[in-house]
Amino acid sequence: MKYTSKERRRWLVWHESHGRNIVATSRQFGISRSTFYRWLGRYDPDKPSKPLRAHSRRPHNKRKPIWSEHHLARVADISADYPKWGSIRLHRAVVAQGWQVSVSTVGRMLRRINSRCPICNGSDRHEDLIHASRRDVNQMGISFPLKKPPSMPRGHASKRVKDAAVSEAERIIQESGS
Repeated sequence: MKYTSKERRRWLVWHESHGRNIVATSRQFGISRSTFYRWLGRYDPDKPSKPLRAHSRRPHNKRKPIWSEHHLARVADISADYPKWGSIRLHRAVVAQGWQVSVSTVGRMLRRINSRCPICNGSDRHEDLIHASRRDVNQMGISFPLKKPPSMPRGHASKRVKDAAVSEAERIIQESGS
């Protein structure tokens, strides 16, 4: 549950004015003691006007990939040739070529390939034919931008169809009631 900065400040003021009793403060405001301890630790009595905002939960450090684009393109080639292979089989193929990587690294590479393949250049789909044609064009050294293939239409219901079903149901109910 999210609390506003004013609510947090009210907790701390009430805590100070009622004998600094953490259990009583937690009961008074219906919050857990751990939540109150967290905000009490962030409160600076020297700067009482400083807002008590929530900190970002985003990680401070993000793992950097340990592979090169060449390795990623090679795994993408193998994945395009054998699209049903998972990270374990791809790992076996990569190790057979003499690379020293773990299964989890190959899994991360596969996740990256499926999200955005370096050869397919942002195509929505990582398919064998698209991959092979783009790879061949890239190897020829042609530097013109390739167009993205048209995406598959998604089967979302339109509002018109939904309204037609509702009106049809109303018509049936009215006919059966008459």
